[in-house]
Amino acid sequence: RAGIAPSEVDYLEAHGTGSAMGDPIEVRAATAVYGRGRAAERPLLIGSFKPNIGHPESAAGVAGLIKVVLAMQERLIPPHPEFRNPNPLIEWDELPARVASQPTQWPLVPDRPPRAGISAFGISGANAHLVVEGYGGSDGSGVAAAGTMAPAGAARPVAVAVPSPATAGESIEDPVPHEALAARPALLLPLSGKSDEALRELTARYVTWLDERAAAPSAQGGDFAQELSDMAWTASVGRSHFGHRAGVVFRDAQHLREGLSSLRAADEGPAAEAPARIAFAFADDLGRWAGMGETLHRSEPVARAVLDRCEAAFRELEGASLLEAMFGRAGSDAVLHDPAWMQPAIYALECALAALWSSVGVRPGVVSGQGPGEIAAAQVAGMLDLEDGLRLAAARGR
Repeated sequence: RAGIAPSEVDYLEAHGTGSAMGDPIEVRAATAVYGRGRAAERPLLIGSFKPNIGHPESAAGVAGLIKVVLAMQERLIPPHPEFRNPNPLIEWDELPARVASQPTQWPLVPDRPPRAGISAFGISGANAHLVVEGYGGSDGSGVAAAGTMAPAGAARPVAVAVPSPATAGESIEDPVPHEALAARPALLLPLSGKSDEALRELTARYVTWLDERAAAPSAQGGDFAQELSDMAWTASVGRSHFGHRAGVVFRDAQHLREGLSSLRAADEGPAAEAPARIAFAFADDLGRWAGMGETLHRSEPVARAVLDRCEAAFRELEGASLLEAMFGRAGSDAVLHDPAWMQPAIYALECALAALWSSVGVRPGVVSGQGPGEIAAAQVAGMLDLEDGLRLAAARGR
């Protein structure tokens, strides 16, 4: 799931309790995975902190994490002490692995950061394995520079889970050609920390990263704008969100820098409260206007997918375009005042909005609705599929 090859993991911080049977099982399992595609001259290095400090029971996992992070920072794997007689039940000569019994320089590889796996297995049944990636250059540059950990890293595509209302549907003839999605007018960078001080430190790190990236030659142009968009998305869905929170809505790098600077100068804010239960209320009449839903269709892929599916269902049912009417291309704004058009239009737009909220993690615990909104509420609650709801809304409109 991390998107890296097993052979790119340099070191395994094993659970390694020293048991006669447990260690062979663990080593065989680890090498079965991390030995794939591994060159003979680069064996998987293995160690465990337990011979150094003993077994800290429930803290064993975090102790292994601390050891690995420090080893990456120093570019040195500590020795596994008292390792004189390897377990004879482990086929060491046949496995692409060896125990780091002496202080070992981290095996740096050009063009990628150091990587390690960490295992923690509890007698109660907890089984955890974590893949950790270092930061800074592969030669160690940037690791300790300025004492910061900038929120940066190599670009990597991440699959987006689209909510169920927009997972299917075929490409259809559409009044709005499926050109590249329009750029969003603004982005949100969410920030959080376990204390107000941590939140301010995170804000400062983003400013540092922004200054470094803005100074790079590649920052002039669309690539940097895309990088800012990727950064904001990753901060939203790929980071933990702690109790002390802030956020910056921004249009470009300069706007983001100004917003971050304002946050650093602001007074301490209150910690977040426990999230409330969310309700979605679907209206009977959103108000009808030429162009309703068009901006969403042009700029939001999740909303576009839902509207396109409703368009296909409406064309099949009525032989006409629902989106042309919604976007004001049916010759008269009065068409949306006809319930036969208004009810399916409101249903489609409300379902698109609900799917868009769901795609960013805002999902209802309860729904209610009236008129076409009642049908949209039923669809979001899973009682109807999208096309059946559209057909029901059209029938009620007639």
